[in-house]
Amino acid sequence: MKIPEESTFCTRCGEKIQHASSISNKMLILAFCAAALSLSVAALSFFKDSLMAKNRNSANPPGISGLSLPTATISPKATPTLPAVVVETAKSPKPSPTLEPSPPESSRKIVSTNLELKRREFRPYRFIVEESLQIPTITGKISVEDGRDVELLIVDDQGLQDFSNSGYLNRGIPNQYRVRVTSFANISIPINRPGTYYVILSNHHAIIRSKSVKADLSLEYQ
Repeated sequence: MKIPEESTFCTRCGEKIQHASSISNKMLILAFCAAALSLSVAALSFFKDSLMAKNRNSANPPGISGLSLPTATISPKATPTLPAVVVETAKSPKPSPTLEPSPPESSRKIVSTNLELKRREFRPYRFIVEESLQIPTITGKISVEDGRDVELLIVDDQGLQDFSNSGYLNRGIPNQYRVRVTSFANISIPINRPGTYYVILSNHHAIIRSKSVKADLSLEYQ
């Protein structure tokens, strides 16, 4: 039997009837959503606190509290080194040093020797006097050991032939010169005409003895 809502007492026993309050479904859904949202917020807050605490623990491990450790830096990947390209620039040529003209030659060596002249022996040394040479002169020194003597001759081709054949010179031929050197002599003999000549060191006149001779002679000119 359905009891009317306005009745407050039981008809059988006379007790007061308590009616259950009616809650709509909409209110229940709203309450459930609010509870779920609160739980979600609480869970997020707890997760955030846990994550922050974990980061602090890893930054400061136990036993080293209060020390700030350096954070690791991540180096960028090294790119492969490419070979350097060398670009050569054209070099300007160095200026060649200016060579000053050497002074004109004014002397030619004819003979510079130490020799042993046996008896009846002589040695000729050839030289040429060109027409362009001015004041050509035979200069130098001759020395003979032990105070002995040798002959110095200056002859042309004909004079060399005559002396080789006989040991004498034709006195009529110009530009021939003959002198005997004992021990030591400074030589200065002018040549008056161009041509081919010979300096002769001679021991042709000796019958027995050899001679040790030192000679240093040059042709000087202007």
